[in-house]
Amino acid sequence: MASYNKEQACGDNHNIVVLAMHEFDTDVDGAMLWVANLYKETEKKFLEAMAVVPEWGEPIDLQVKEYCDGLGS
Repeated sequence: MASYNKEQACGDNHNIVVLAMHEFDTDVDGAMLWVANLYKETEKKFLEAMAVVPEWGEPIDLQVKEYCDGLGS
């Protein structure tokens, strides 16, 4: 979403906003809303999954935490 204006100005059509516009036959505002909702739902699911990651003890827990932090990034 943040890079949409720059990318469309350069003629790059490989942005999730552009894809949503075409897929759902909507304008930029509608696509931005769809992308924002997708992000919120994905974040919610990720945080719910993070809350139930099992523990195995060290050093495994640290490795799993680092891996999950990478996924979140």
